[in-house]
Amino acid sequence: MKLTMSCVGLAGLAFLSGCIPSESLQSGQLDAAWSLSQNIGSIAAYEQPSIAGRRLPARWIIHQRKSVILSTVSIVRAMDRLQDGQPEEIAFAVSPTHTQALVDLLDKASGVLKGLSSLTESQHGEGTEKWAITMADTLTQIEEIARMASLEGPETPDGPADEPAGMAAEPLLKMIVSYLDESSEGRLLSDLAPEDITRLRMVLTQLALKVGFDLAGKQLPQDLVARAAGVMRQAERMDTLNASLTDFLSQAAQDAPPAAEEGRATKAVYLISTWGPKGIRFLQALIRQWDKIDSVEIAFRQFEDQPVLTAVINVLPDKQVRVAQQVIFQPTFVFRGQSQVVVIPELPETNETVAIFEPIGDGAVEMRFEGIVYGLAKLLAFPLTDGAVREVRVFTHTPTRGDSIVNVVVLMEATGDKADPRRVLVFQDVRRQRLVRSAFSVEPITLRKEQVFSYLNPQRRWTYRRIKSPAED
Repeated sequence: MKLTMSCVGLAGLAFLSGCIPSESLQSGQLDAAWSLSQNIGSIAAYEQPSIAGRRLPARWIIHQRKSVILSTVSIVRAMDRLQDGQPEEIAFAVSPTHTQALVDLLDKASGVLKGLSSLTESQHGEGTEKWAITMADTLTQIEEIARMASLEGPETPDGPADEPAGMAAEPLLKMIVSYLDESSEGRLLSDLAPEDITRLRMVLTQLALKVGFDLAGKQLPQDLVARAAGVMRQAERMDTLNASLTDFLSQAAQDAPPAAEEGRATKAVYLISTWGPKGIRFLQALIRQWDKIDSVEIAFRQFEDQPVLTAVINVLPDKQVRVAQQVIFQPTFVFRGQSQVVVIPELPETNETVAIFEPIGDGAVEMRFEGIVYGLAKLLAFPLTDGAVREVRVFTHTPTRGDSIVNVVVLMEATGDKADPRRVLVFQDVRRQRLVRSAFSVEPITLRKEQVFSYLNPQRRWTYRRIKSPAED
C-alpha cells in the first residue's frame, strides 16, 4: 500500500506546479532503470509453512461456485482436512454469498485491529475510563466475530439462530492467532487452559486483554479472560454488552496490581494492528467482486532458502476486477484474464520486497490513472500513461536512530506504445530525524520530510521534489 503514497504528490503537481522539470535521457539510462528481477516463481519448490508447530498446505486452490449449499459442503470438508491432518494441497469452492459473509466478518476483524492499534498508541495518562471504553468496543466486536464464525450464538425467539455462512473462517482465524502467539514467543496465549486454545472467543479475548492490560501498566488477573468471555457469551444485545463490559473492565483495571514489565505483548501485535486494516480493505475490494473471478491459486514456495509466495488469479472472460480508491489518490488496478503474481519478501542482494506480475495468455494487471486529478496531472505535469504493471519493488529502512527511507519503483508497459512501451515510476520518501532526550525518555523527532517523484519514458525523465517541515503538515 505504500505505493499509493506517491499519488498524494500528484494532486499537488496538477494544481500547484503547472510544469514539472524534465531532462532528456542519455543512452542506457532507461535500460538501467528497467531491470526486471528474475521470476523464480515457476522454479521455486512448494514449501508447507508452519504456524504454531502445525504445517499448512503449500497450495490453496479456491474456485467460485454459485451454489451456496455445494460451496458450504466444500468449505467444511476442506476445513475438516485442515483440522485432522497436514495436507500438502487443499481445494474448495466459495460462493458469492459466502464472500459477502466474509466481507462482513472482515469489517469486524478490521474494527478489532483498529481497537488494538488505538490501544498501542494510547498513553497511560489518558485515564482508566477512556481505556475501558476502547477495550469494551474491541471485545464487543470480538463477540460479534465469534458469533459470525461459529455456532455459539444464542437462540432467537423463533428457535435456534441460522447457521452463519462465515463459520468456515473459524479455523483460519485460529491459525492467525496461533501465528501471533508463536511470534510473541508464547506471551499472548500461554495463560490459557489447553481446552480454551481451540475456542475462538477465548483466544481473541485473551489477545485483546493481554495487550490492553499490558498498555495500562497492569497485571492481567488470572481469571479475567474467562469472566469477560462469560459476560460476552451471555449477552443478548451488543449495545448492552458494550456498556456492561465498560463498567466491568474499568473496575478490573482499578483493582489489578501494577505490571512487573510493560510493552512485551504490545510489540507482538503493533505491526499487524497498524497495517492490517489497510490490507483488509484491499482484500475486501477484491472479494466483493468474487462473482467475476473463476479461481485463485495461492502457493507457498522456497528457492535456495528464500521464501516465495505465488498467486494465480483467473478472471472470467469479458470481466474485469477493479480495485480503486482504497487510499486517497490511488490509481485504479484492473485485473483481467489470467495473471501470476510472484512476491519475494526480501531479496538478499538489495533487501527489497519485490512483486512480479506475469501475464498468462492475454491476461494482465493494469494500472490506470483515472479521474479529474490524473487528467489534470497528464495535462499540466507529465504524460502519465496507463499500462500493464510488470514489477513493483519496495525498500524501507527504519533505523532506531537516523533517517528513515521508503523507496518504491514501479515498472510498467504503456498501453498502445509498440515502439518502446517501458515506463518507470519512482517514489522516495526520506524523513530526516534526530534523537531528543528528556528526563525519562529518548525519542526520535522528525526535522523535515523530503519527497521525490520521478516518471521516465524512453525519451525523458520528469522529477518533482518536495521538502516539508513538521509545521507544514
